[in-house]
Amino acid sequence: MNRLWVFGDNASSIFGRTKERRYEYYRRLRNDNFPPSWSELLSSKLNLKLNNYAIEGQSNYDIFEWFCKASNKIQKDDIVIIGWANIQNYRLYDEYTESFITVRPYAINNPNTPRLLNGIELETINQISRNRVNKKWANEIDNWMNLINGYHQLKGFKLFYWTFDQTLNRPGFIGAEHNDLRSYLISLGAEDIRMETNGLLNDDHFGEKGHLIQSEYFYKFIS
Repeated sequence: MNRLWVFGDNASSIFGRTKERRYEYYRRLRNDNFPPSWSELLSSKLNLKLNNYAIEGQSNYDIFEWFCKASNKIQKDDIVIIGWANIQNYRLYDEYTESFITVRPYAINNPNTPRLLNGIELETINQISRNRVNKKWANEIDNWMNLINGYHQLKGFKLFYWTFDQTLNRPGFIGAEHNDLRSYLISLGAEDIRMETNGLLNDDHFGEKGHLIQSEYFYKFIS
């Protein structure tokens, strides 16, 4: 059986796979039941087994690394969908946790409480975030895609890209004709969690209807 491989950040992840606390409130409001994600709905429509490697808050460095790790398992006629994250996200190695930590713009208030990133100054972190606004950083992703594109032609799997980041949106991406894909999906009826809960939860990630509309749009594009 062929597979659907999904790589990305929170916009591609499956509810309940991570420890995002805000989703716990969402689950409780839904009587302890998460809705299916667009990738789960799409795999069912395509009759493909799903391998989803998307994780909340990942940077594009993490996304590319996950593709590299899984690349030798991808087979001919499999479908691969890579959803690139915000270009400003990056990662730093933290010696205390011995792992990479994704840095999102101004999401860290004090990197030294608790021991995090080993004394790197907060202003240094924010300076890097400001530097990454430059569109030149998108060229890095373009170079990665050159490599991925060559590999996909060599192995014969089907490859699709998409993103909610307008800086990274490219011709050929799913929804590329709409510069702001998120807004376009909302115009089709997609709802985020804030809309779905009538403002009770202030979360702009897609909820049940959002994932449903996105899965239908992706299915039409791929078909």
